Amino acid sequence: MKKKWYRSEIVKGMAILLSYILLIVAVFGGVIMMRMGRAGINLESAEKFSESYK
Repeated sequence: MKKKWYRSEIVKGMAILLSYILLIVAVFGGVIMMRMGRAGINLESAEKFSESYK
């Protein structure tokens, strides 16, 4: 009985951890997408710069 409860607690903890990781990934992804959307021109100029730098 105790073993089953312990396993369910681990599963619950893993689910919470996974949801936190997904939340962090979503936040970072949103920030990156926003920056890329705002700095689309900057990204293109950065690519040109890296090509000229070679």
